[in-house]
Amino acid sequence: PRPPPAPTTPPPPPPAEDGGGDDDDVGGAPPGADGDDGDFGADEPEPELPPDAPLSIRVFHLVQFMLVLVFQILLVWMLSTPSQSRGSWGVVFLPLFIREGLALLSLLPGAFASIPAPSDDDAPLHPDPDVSREIRRLVHAQALELRSQHRRAILSLLFRVLQELLIVLKLADAPPGAKDMSWWAVLAPVWIYCGAQLSIAALMCLASQALSAQLEPPDGATDDSWMSDADRLKAAAASEAGAGGVAACCTCLCVTLVAALVAAKAQDADALPAIVIFAPLLAALGCCWCCTCVLICGFRPLDDEDGDVEAPPPPGVV
Repeated sequence: PRPPPAPTTPPPPPPAEDGGGDDDDVGGAPPGADGDDGDFGADEPEPELPPDAPLSIRVFHLVQFMLVLVFQILLVWMLSTPSQSRGSWGVVFLPLFIREGLALLSLLPGAFASIPAPSDDDAPLHPDPDVSREIRRLVHAQALELRSQHRRAILSLLFRVLQELLIVLKLADAPPGAKDMSWWAVLAPVWIYCGAQLSIAALMCLASQALSAQLEPPDGATDDSWMSDADRLKAAAASEAGAGGVAACCTCLCVTLVAALVAAKAQDADALPAIVIFAPLLAALGCCWCCTCVLICGFRPLDDEDGDVEAPPPPGVV
């Protein structure tokens, strides 16, 4: 008898021209290998992570942190030393002044940056001229906002440095007689800064109301479908200005209250207990904690029938 014939191996299929082929091809790449949807689900590309901060920025923030830590150590050492053996308060606050100086140097380039106006003569950013022009306007607005943020940060820093300097002069009695200055006068930069911020917050709220007044929905409108693109921009600007004004107002009121309690306690040690100074901060943290707990406990998984329920239309603009 003849031996059984040896099994023959079928020739391999020719490779696809694009190197991957479709998922249904026999010789194509496995599902998801080329980014297409396979039989086992779509393999979406992972989002690109933001680039890490340069080493110089990391070192800069580390130096700032170490300076604050050294200031806290020196402050605790000074407060734990008897008043007769205490050294100079200027040495204690020196790391803090160095930190403020480094922060000022880092903010100056952005605060005084030259931002040219957008021009149609620049290189196009999009094939459509209108889209390219709008992109230039957005980039220019972002650059202006960034420069404004740097300038506001410098203003806050100058107020902070002035406040720290007055505290040092008060504690070190330099010039002689400075220790007799009232703590309410020493904290004058806090009162001026908070007053200015409250004024700006009030202006932001007024601007929000003025923008909202320009939006007049027609009779019977139940959603924002009647809005044009300009109206939507006004509504977004009004909402952002109102939220920013309310947040700034609440922050300044909390800072003003804490500073007033600190001044009252420093002026007269028996005026009130120390725990009262931290009462506004503890109350704010307690409210945030309670709201977070309520939101977490209010979450529930969606039922199967909930997926077919149509979402209600968004509320109209008030």
